[in-house]
Amino acid sequence: MSIITDIFIKTLEALDLSNFNRFKLRLERLGEISKQKLKKASVDETVDLMVQVYCESGCGSVMLGILRTMDQNKLTLGLEKELQSGKLLLHSSMLSWLELMELIFRLEC
Repeated sequence: MSIITDIFIKTLEALDLSNFNRFKLRLERLGEISKQKLKKASVDETVDLMVQVYCESGCGSVMLGILRTMDQNKLTLGLEKELQSGKLLLHSSMLSWLELMELIFRLEC
């Protein structure tokens, strides 16, 4: 497990069960990870699925976008700071929501 993966896990572990399930539902609605895979997935398994689909470099943008739509501002700010300190944030703060979603779907591993 990498340092980046640990950051993603730590962020999702900060959500209570209800919000974690909301996060997984919104992730599933992006269409890249099936409902079956996410339904019973733990935090670690959810992050692993995200890394498989979006690569580590894309997971930050996806996670930030979902957390923003959930009004998880404190977690969003914390994640941004950790990713910025690792120089991994893809300038998502400058992108509109629509631009961010388009970027997410164009990411290549």
